[in-house]
Amino acid sequence: NTLVCTNIRGKEKCLRFGDMDSEMLPSCLFVNDEQSILIGEDAREEGVLDPDNYIFSAKTYMGENKSWTCNGLNFTPTTVATEVLKVVREKVVEELKLGEDESVDAVITVPAYFNSKQRSETKKAGEAAGINVIRIIDEPTAAAVAFIDNVDTDGKVFVVDFGGGTFDATLLSIDGKQINIIGKNGVHNT
Repeated sequence: NTLVCTNIRGKEKCLRFGDMDSEMLPSCLFVNDEQSILIGEDAREEGVLDPDNYIFSAKTYMGENKSWTCNGLNFTPTTVATEVLKVVREKVVEELKLGEDESVDAVITVPAYFNSKQRSETKKAGEAAGINVIRIIDEPTAAAVAFIDNVDTDGKVFVVDFGGGTFDATLLSIDGKQINIIGKNGVHNT
């Protein structure tokens, strides 16, 4: 799943996607017979009926030489991420009432286990979707950033992320609003 939050003048807002008005956008793709690409809940619903043209869990293969063909269109993990991030960009433009040509800047979070190639491919996907990727950070680090904005604390913080397919842990040192990563590790649960 993909979650998108904005922060404008210190006010955070999670964007909602689809007919179900959910904050979570399923990070899946479906290609119909007309070669139209569906993303999210629509893709999931169609994928149940036609699994040969449905891609899910592509992030698992980010940075690997993996590909899929759906109704004649070819995809890699990076191009699947690009299609998901195009929907994200469209939603940000709509919600923030931006012009189509206005810059959409983003910090993208990834599992702690992502290596430099996986991070690079994630950045490529964002840029191909028309997003100015300011930074790629670990998901547990992002959680710590959100944490320190709401709690006055100094010292060491241990963040554990039991994601849908990952187990990540990060040890951080917090001094005021300064975060330093002491150590991190993560594994993908298959």
